[in-house]
Amino acid sequence: MNPLLNKARPLWDQANEVGLWKVVLSVCGVLTAAYYVLPNTPTSKLVLYNGVGAIALGMLLVGVMVNGAKPREPYMWFAAGLASFLTADVLYYVDELFGGVGYPTPADLFYLGMYPLMIVGLNKMVAEIAGRKNNASLIDAGIVATAFFGLFWVLWVDDQFTAGFEWNTGNIVTLAYPVMDIALLAVAARLVVTLHLKHPPFAIIAGAIGSLAIADTAYNIYLNNGTFKTGLWLDFFWLLFYTLFAVAATHPAASRPPYLTDAEGKLTARQLIIMFFATVSVPLADMLFGNESDKYVTTFASVILFMLILVRVFTLMKELEKGQEKLKYDAGHDALTGLVNRAKFSERTAAALRATDSDDSHVAVLFIDLDDFKNVNDSLGHAAGDAMLAEAAARLSECVNDGDTVARFGGDEFAILIERAKDRRDAVLVANRTLEAFNKPIDLGVKTFNVSASIGIAMDYDSKKDVESLMRNADVAMYLSKARGKGRFEFFEPVMHEEAIERLDLKADLSRALDNDELVLHYQPIFDLNTGKVQMVEALIRWRHPTKGLISPDRFIPLAEESGLIVDIGDWVIQDACRQTALWRRIRGCEDLSITVNLSIRQLQNSRLV
Repeated sequence: MNPLLNKARPLWDQANEVGLWKVVLSVCGVLTAAYYVLPNTPTSKLVLYNGVGAIALGMLLVGVMVNGAKPREPYMWFAAGLASFLTADVLYYVDELFGGVGYPTPADLFYLGMYPLMIVGLNKMVAEIAGRKNNASLIDAGIVATAFFGLFWVLWVDDQFTAGFEWNTGNIVTLAYPVMDIALLAVAARLVVTLHLKHPPFAIIAGAIGSLAIADTAYNIYLNNGTFKTGLWLDFFWLLFYTLFAVAATHPAASRPPYLTDAEGKLTARQLIIMFFATVSVPLADMLFGNESDKYVTTFASVILFMLILVRVFTLMKELEKGQEKLKYDAGHDALTGLVNRAKFSERTAAALRATDSDDSHVAVLFIDLDDFKNVNDSLGHAAGDAMLAEAAARLSECVNDGDTVARFGGDEFAILIERAKDRRDAVLVANRTLEAFNKPIDLGVKTFNVSASIGIAMDYDSKKDVESLMRNADVAMYLSKARGKGRFEFFEPVMHEEAIERLDLKADLSRALDNDELVLHYQPIFDLNTGKVQMVEALIRWRHPTKGLISPDRFIPLAEESGLIVDIGDWVIQDACRQTALWRRIRGCEDLSITVNLSIRQLQNSRLV
C-alpha cells in the first residue's frame, strides 16, 4: 500500500469513530447554508458553491483510497464524473464573473461530459455485483427510461416544437440535458431494482441521481422561461448531488461487500411500485398537460411501455417455471451430495417393482452405511464429515450401471436401486464394486481416513412386492452386516427378522442395564512367567441379563457403540476396576498389582476420560 495511505489509516480510523460521513455531510451542509445566507456576490458564490464540489470530490477519493469503498472501479468513474461537473461549475462561475461569453459555453461540454462517466460507473456497479446477464433489470430500466421520455415530451419538448423549435447549437445543447438525465435515471433505476437499498451507499447514490434530475428539470423550466439565475432553490439539489456522492464513499458500509435483492426475474414490492408509476405516468401526464400535437408520441411511448411490461411478465413467468423446477428437483434430491433422497428413491423403487411384473427381471435394493463415520464427525468436525459424504456419494455413483439409482437417506446412510437385476449375481457385482471403492483412503485435507462400508441387500423375490418391505429388509441386512464384522455385505434372509428383533430388544434392555446393576466385571489374571506370581489382571465385562443369562461382550458392546451408551459403560468399568484394584492392594503381596481395561475409541475422544 502507498506509504501516505498507511499514515492516513490511523487518522481515518479515528475519524470513523465519530462518523466521517457525518462530518462531510455537516461541512457541506454549512457551506450550502452559507451559499444562501451570505451576500449574493459572484465571488462568494464561486467560492462557496465550488467549495462544496471540491470537498465532495476530495472526500470521494479518500473514501475509495482509504476507506476501501467497494466496488472500487465504479467509484473511480463517479470521481471522474464529479471532476467533470466541478470543472464545468468553475468555468460557469468564472464566465459569470467576467461577463459571460453567451450560450452554450465551454462549461456545457464538461456538464454533458459528466453524464456518460456517471452512466458507465452505475453500469459497472451493477455488472460487478449482479453479473452482466441481468436481463430483468435491463427491462426495468427500459420501462423507467420510456416513462421519463414520455413525461419529458409532454412537459417540455412538445411545447418547444409547437413554439417553433430551431435546430441550432444552443437548443441542441439544451435538449441534450434532459436526454442525458433520462439515460442516467434509467441506469439508476437498474441500480435500484437490482441492488439492495438496505446497503446505505446504494440508497445514497440513488438519492444523488434523483437530486441531479430534480435540479436539471427545474433548470430547463427556468431556462425555457428566461428566468434562470444563480442562487435559486434548485442550486441546493446540485449541491446535494455533490454531497451525497462523498457521503456514500465515506460511509462505513461502503467498505463492506454489497449484496443483491432477490434472484433475477423476481418482482419485489419496490419494483412493482416503480413499474406502476412508470406505467401510469405517461397517460396521466398527457391527460393533465398534453395537447393534440403530442398524442402520437405519448401513444407510441404507451405502446412501448405495454410491450416492455409484457416482456417483463414473460420473463417473470419463465423464472417462476425455473423456480418450480428447482423446487421439484430439491424436493427429490439431497442438498449436500446431489443424490436422490429417500422419497424419490421410494418412488423409483415402486416404479421398478411395477415394471418387473411384465418380465423376468428383478429389483435389488442395497442399503449402505459408512463404518465409524461418527468418529470423523466428532474428531474433525461437520465440514470434514460433509466432505467425506460428498466423496462417498461420488464413489458410489461410479459403482452402478446406467439406469441404476444412488440415494442418500441422511447422515451416512446411502442406498442403491438396481432396477433390472437378473439374479443375486448382479447385486453381488455392485456390492463388491462398492466395497472396493471404499478400500481407497479418503483425503480430507487435514487428514486421510480409511473408511469401510457395511451393505445390506434385499431382492424382490425375498420380500413382499412392496417398497416398504423391500427397504426394511435391506435395512435389516445392513445392520446385521455391520454387527457381523463391518466392511462386508449380507443378503437378507427371513431368519434375519428374528435376529433383528433380538438386537432391538437387547438394545432396549441395555439402556437399563447400568441402572439395574446388571453389568459385572470378571478379572483374568496375568502371570509373570519368571516368578509365577500374578503381575496384573485384565477387567472383562459381562452382562448378567435377567432373562437371557450371562451375555458376552461381543453381543452387546456393538449395540453400546451404536447407541452411544459405550461412554457411560466405559466410565463404569474404569471406576469399578479401580475400586476393586484398591481393595486388592491392601492384601499383603499385592501392593504393586496393576489392572488393564479395554477402552472404546469413543471414550478416547471424551474429555471426561482423564
